[in-house]
Amino acid sequence: MHSQLALVFVAFLSTNALAQMTNSACFFESGNYRLDWNIDANDVVHFNLTFRDFPTSNAWTGVSFGQSMSAGMDVILVMSANGRLSTADAYVRGYQPPTMDPMNDVRTEEVRMEGRILRARFSRPLSTTEGPQFDTSLDGCVSWHFVTGTGAMTANMSPSKHSTTPQAKQVCDLKRQCVAPVNSQSNPGQQNTIRTTPRPMATTTPNRGMMTTGRGCLALDPDWCRAYVIDYLVWQEQYNRLSRSQACIPLMNSLLYAPSQCCQNLRVNGC
Repeated sequence: MHSQLALVFVAFLSTNALAQMTNSACFFESGNYRLDWNIDANDVVHFNLTFRDFPTSNAWTGVSFGQSMSAGMDVILVMSANGRLSTADAYVRGYQPPTMDPMNDVRTEEVRMEGRILRARFSRPLSTTEGPQFDTSLDGCVSWHFVTGTGAMTANMSPSKHSTTPQAKQVCDLKRQCVAPVNSQSNPGQQNTIRTTPRPMATTTPNRGMMTTGRGCLALDPDWCRAYVIDYLVWQEQYNRLSRSQACIPLMNSLLYAPSQCCQNLRVNGC
């Protein structure tokens, strides 16, 4: 009897130790910065960023993926610009400030300030359709770089180079190490109501009916469309220097797979 209890106790300790090891593989923390992540059944990686004592002036932080800036890196930015909080999908080629991707694969779930604490929840597919020139696949073993020191924003509200060298960590095998519990797949570390934005890979075929009938806008847009369209246009116009008509083209392409393609909000914003 005692030997059976001992075996059960050892098994419990082993299971508990394994859980701790798994959890430690799914977050990074240094100073005021902490990032948690997990992956859901649809191969979407969800992130939960907390940054204490975040600057009250214009600033940015985030996480990037890839071997080095010289080789090219995929970047997710979390920005505060003139009091406006947002996330952005970007890339870096060489030792230059980030440039916004032509297609946004980052889904903003929530960004808010609680006093001096920045909290952001966002997600992206494990792998995207843009290819390695813009996005890095997170499958397998990938170098992640955590922007633990904030970067400043330029006078025209573009992100400048970060103030300190990001800290790197090799992250491997998300699909085994960091599988999300069924009830918390979209929210590693906490449970909150979220505001969602579109994920272009949500379905396998575009909504051709809406594309061929023109901008009749018969269907109602989902709630997330307004914030998504405005944020996307701001990114392309302020950071990539595109005109409104130029910015509308990649915006509409990013919405091919979305319900109603955000038609009403595209029309209201001049697209």
